[in-house]
Order: sequence, then structure tokens, then C-alpha cells
Amino acid sequence: MTNLGVAQFKLADYDAALDSFLAIMSVEPSVRVGFSILLCRCCLGHGPQELKDAFSDLVAVQLQVTLSLCVLFNVDKYFLNVCKRVFMETIQ
Repeated sequence: MTNLGVAQFKLADYDAALDSFLAIMSVEPSVRVGFSILLCRCCLGHGPQELKDAFSDLVAVQLQVTLSLCVLFNVDKYFLNVCKRVFMETIQ
């Protein structure tokens, strides 16, 4: 489904591409899809709040990957909670 969004983006059908990428992000979030959403919103001329939301979603995906790796490698839970708190304060 990502290929469909990329094709729509290349054809300058940014609304359809954004819809495709948002659908993908709701099912299987990834950094690539988050970045594609950010690009679509930029091309559509969305305001600063929409761009901030898209960037926050992109950073949140990266945080989920990082936290998953920390859990996998048995990193201290206190450290994870501090990282989450700092992240949430940063994006607000």
C-alpha cells in the first residue's frame, strides 16, 4: 500500500497520497510513512499545527522503536520512564 501512496505523490495527487499514508500509519506505523505524511502536508500547504502534529507522529514512531529495543535488551525501567517523560515534554 505504500507504493500506492508513493505513486500518488509522484503524480502530484497529494490529497490521495496523504489519505493512503494516513491509512498505512494507522495500521503499521513506520518512520518512512511518517516522513511521507510530513512531505504531503508540506506540499498541500497545511498550517504549522498540522505540520507539528505530523512531526510529533514521526518522532513518536522513532520513540516506539527505541523503547522496543530497550525492552528487548532489558534496559532499566526507570531509565525508560525518564526517556518517555522527556520526550513528551519536548513535543508539547
